Amino acid sequence: MSSEDELDNLQQLIDIQPVATTTPSCFGPSDSTDLSIVDEERLRHRPPHLSDDDWRWLIHFWGTPEAKDQFQKLLSQLDGTSSFASSGASTSVDEIYTQVMGPERHDHVRGYGFGPTPTSVFGSTSRRRSRTILSTQLENAQEMLIVTEQKFKTATEELLNVKEELSHVKETFEERLIEVQRKTREQVKEEFEEKMMEMRRKMQAQIQEQMMQMMQQVQQRQ
Repeated sequence: MSSEDELDNLQQLIDIQPVATTTPSCFGPSDSTDLSIVDEERLRHRPPHLSDDDWRWLIHFWGTPEAKDQFQKLLSQLDGTSSFASSGASTSVDEIYTQVMGPERHDHVRGYGFGPTPTSVFGSTSRRRSRTILSTQLENAQEMLIVTEQKFKTATEELLNVKEELSHVKETFEERLIEVQRKTREQVKEEFEEKMMEMRRKMQAQIQEQMMQMMQQVQQRQ
């Protein structure tokens, strides 16, 4: 468990301890009934991350002289570390916590008895780290999706532009084809008319020539 996790554990113990240890100083051995009432009141304020049995054990533990003595030592040593830098203070608190509460164990959390495990009380560090990684991956995937959608939108716009250009080219080609066909028809018509006029001129010339010959023959006979 890291130093940050130890500090979180220590803060939770400090938050719980006053509730579990505050008892009137006037209580003595004959005040067992009043102590029972106080304990029942404490049991009603169980932290959500502890079971009833663990909370009951913790109340009993913090009510012992040994636990009170340990907690006072812890507070006095913590007061002496308030002027340290953040890195030095974290190391000092970790050492003090280890001296007072004992070394960290894998099967339970120091100060919480033998029921809760570090994972059940404070959450799994790897699980928190996994959530962070998944969150980052989700953000990256969303960014990639946005980029892909933008590229698709750009490609669609370019395709529409190409279609418009092709449509314009087609219209222009059809217009030019119609114009060529029109010019061709007019040209053919003009050529035909010219040929017809030329044939008429030739026929008229031949007719006139024949008439002249006929008139000459008539005059010679007379």
